[in-house]
Amino acid sequence: MINRKEQTGFYTEMGFRLKQIRQTKGVSQSDLALSLGVVSQTIQKYESGEVRMLPEVIQKCAAYFEIPVGYFYGEGHSQKKLSRASLMIASEVMMLPSDEIRKTIYAMVRNINLAWEQDNQNK
Repeated sequence: MINRKEQTGFYTEMGFRLKQIRQTKGVSQSDLALSLGVVSQTIQKYESGEVRMLPEVIQKCAAYFEIPVGYFYGEGHSQKKLSRASLMIASEVMMLPSDEIRKTIYAMVRNINLAWEQDNQNK
């Protein structure tokens, strides 16, 4: 049986996924709220995990963003599961003001990762 703390964490993670996909797609809380027929404060509460998303809301969000419902439950297309920290970083990068800046950051992180891999191979 799932305890209350695990339930709260589950809804917080679900809300985080909603925020992440919303920001990635460049959708405001107001626009999403309008599409779902709720007020933007409700979207804020979903995203914080304060209010749980009902199945019909999850279905509407999945349809709106054209993604599988399983996304909100942590299911993905890849075998490698991304950590919350990775999703937070990706979300922040996607909010940067231009593609040029995002591409520069991606190139920098990729170079750091390649250098780290090479360094570890030499050990």
